Amino acid sequence: MDKPRRIILARHGQTEWNVQMRFQGRTNVQLTDVNRHDLRRTNVLLAS
Repeated sequence: MDKPRRIILARHGQTEWNVQMRFQGRTNVQLTDVNRHDLRRTNVLLAS
């Protein structure tokens, strides 16, 4: 029997402009420390 498949949904990373409620468009704004922490946690979950 095949292993069950998973669908994983992840939102885009939080930036300083998101926090300030500024329109970002295509501007490359740095991620926040909160998001960097979330990304590390997501990486661990995806690796398992």
